[in-house]
Amino acid sequence: GTRNEDYHSFGQPVLADADAFVADVYTVQQDRPPRQPLPPPTLPEAGGNHVILDLGGGVWAMYGHLKAGSVRVRAGDKVRAGQVLGAVGNNGNSVLPHLHFQSMDTRNFALAQGMPFVFANYDLVGRVDVDSERFVAEPKPLARQREMPLTLSVLNFAPSR
Repeated sequence: GTRNEDYHSFGQPVLADADAFVADVYTVQQDRPPRQPLPPPTLPEAGGNHVILDLGGGVWAMYGHLKAGSVRVRAGDKVRAGQVLGAVGNNGNSVLPHLHFQSMDTRNFALAQGMPFVFANYDLVGRVDVDSERFVAEPKPLARQREMPLTLSVLNFAPSR
């Protein structure tokens, strides 16, 4: 597609994964058209518009590339699991609309070490085939519990059960 709106993920809500405190919010970037050459990466611009949550116990979560003007929280806010933080966008080090989510050991996403995470429930609906730039659907959604999805998995967090 030539417009962000051509992609299903653009503008979809981004939800907090747990009860947490908002540690950082960065919201100065505008979304750009898909498939444009990336600017040289700089910090904090590489993560695009983003929210970082302090989950406690030395664990932080980053939600990156949020749609311009969509972020609904501020640093210092307390959020509940499932609360809308913003919407999927296309800014920062991004050529297509998507959410960059990472669990990490510090609030500085550029220096952090990734930490494993699991989702309580989701349906695996398919995967992205990078070589063909196509979505490959499962014959039917696969219910998953307490699993960490693989890279390029496409998930539905409103399971069909």
